[in-house]
Amino acid sequence: MSIHRLLGDKTVQQIHSPSHQQLKTGDVVQGKVVKLFPDHKAQINLAGKQMIAQLEAPLNIGERYHFQVKHMQDQMLHLQVLASNVKNNSEQSAIQLIQQLGIKPTKISVAFMKSLIKQQLPFNRNSFVQAVDLLQSKVAKEIPVKQQFGILHNLMEKKLPISNTVFQSTLKLFSGGISNSIEALLMDSRNQNIKYTPLLYQLEQVNSGFKTENMSLVKYMTSDVNNTQTNGNLYHIFKNLGLISSTITKNDWNQRWMSMENTSKSLIEGSRALPFSMNHSSLMRGLDQLTTNQSKIIELTRSLLHANEAVLMQSKNAGTIQKLMDLLPESMSLRLSETMIKGQPRQFLETLNNPNTYHELDKMLKSLQNPVLNNSPQLGSIQQLFLQQIRWMNQRAGINYEHQLAHQQIDINNVKAQLIQLVQTSNGSLAEKAQQLLNHIQGIQINSVTESNGFLQAFLQIPAQKLGLAKDIDLQFESKKTKDGKIDPEFCRVLFYLSLNNLKDTVIDMHVQKRNVTVTIYNNFTNLEKFVGPIKSNLNQGLEQIDYKLSSVHIKPMDSLYETGKEHSEKRYHQLSSYQGVDFRV
Repeated sequence: MSIHRLLGDKTVQQIHSPSHQQLKTGDVVQGKVVKLFPDHKAQINLAGKQMIAQLEAPLNIGERYHFQVKHMQDQMLHLQVLASNVKNNSEQSAIQLIQQLGIKPTKISVAFMKSLIKQQLPFNRNSFVQAVDLLQSKVAKEIPVKQQFGILHNLMEKKLPISNTVFQSTLKLFSGGISNSIEALLMDSRNQNIKYTPLLYQLEQVNSGFKTENMSLVKYMTSDVNNTQTNGNLYHIFKNLGLISSTITKNDWNQRWMSMENTSKSLIEGSRALPFSMNHSSLMRGLDQLTTNQSKIIELTRSLLHANEAVLMQSKNAGTIQKLMDLLPESMSLRLSETMIKGQPRQFLETLNNPNTYHELDKMLKSLQNPVLNNSPQLGSIQQLFLQQIRWMNQRAGINYEHQLAHQQIDINNVKAQLIQLVQTSNGSLAEKAQQLLNHIQGIQINSVTESNGFLQAFLQIPAQKLGLAKDIDLQFESKKTKDGKIDPEFCRVLFYLSLNNLKDTVIDMHVQKRNVTVTIYNNFTNLEKFVGPIKSNLNQGLEQIDYKLSSVHIKPMDSLYETGKEHSEKRYHQLSSYQGVDFRV
């Protein structure tokens, strides 16, 4: 699960975005008058914080205003009222504010201003004009308006440059995991038979699944090839269902798997991919989906097979065929579409309707998923792989590239440096895929560390395909800043955003206070408590080894994450603003 999938929800942004940065001259910010005090003072909620204002203009209690920062004098912030009676969804409020900034309102500028008012985000005239210009660019128009606004909100909140490069990099990060960008480049290089370079080798190492999993798949396939009783059933099943190309012959299939078995050492070293463009994780997910939906698929295919070829192709069966496609993995769904276009779907449907298909695939699935049979890495190995992926992101991916460049300490294995060179020396689809991966790394860089009001927030995305997960892991750290500018390990919050193969979307929220750890698991899986209970003691023992103590483990549905985060933010803002005095002058 990606944190950026939550983008666009106001509540979630308050949870997971840093508090507003320090206001600067020219910034426009929304505020609400909470209380009026004697001596022309008022308590105003400004950019998420309660502040005391010295009034030099009449303000009404309970009303919202837009203020512009004019200047700082004698440590006092001076604000000018730009607009009053602000309403979140009022087009009139947006038009009035745009005109106050000396800008001609347009349909897109009014819509974007309404979104800023609704999100209560500070901005300035320059950033607003740059954002509106970007919204009219080709790259922005290719994505939904909600996503366009969400990305720009993120950039403006973090005071990042509103530029095409920064926008595209953030868009790439919000659109998916870095594993997808890596795999796209690797796939394109294979299709073009590009010479195996150190860059491609390193990316293959980062993205490849467990080496023992690949080896287990090879061994299973070769055993099926050599099985005289089944006569290589899997070849016919894979071909008929579209798991391999229809042009691959039985002889090709047998020779490739036998060749892989004879050179299995290369799989251990990670220098070779599986044949026929197979990916272990994708294959396992597809087989699992197919066998899970077995009864529904057989029922639908049976009804279709009762008709002759002419009747089968009639439009009245379109609804049944669509239901069937929805139950199938993507590759099989595409094969069904192809057979329908050619008017020859019967062999495909008969394979799906054959109980032996599911018997063979389920047998294969259970064998490859069994850690005893396939020697898959156990918990210790997974931990090591996880740490290995984190080290790669921090040290090799290139998020420290500019720092190395400034100190003339460029690592020859730095992926960003090699990608820049590849983009400059290649063309066509390879250059395009390299640029997309480069954008993704830059997106992670841009969002890696933010600082506000004495708090640090760090973000890191971990390639998780190697860990056997369908999607990458997003990590977020929040903490008060220590004297030396680092995250405080005794008072911090760590969030893990996961997409697990069985539990699906999961968020693990870990609070640390005085080295006491409270863990909250957000997940919609029923009866999760009975699975979590047995591992509490192991978790406590592991924490004690590094001088931490487990206080409690809570399990909550995903929806409760939003309210929990909102309370957390409000408490944090309250703690930061618990001082007295006059903060600004209006």
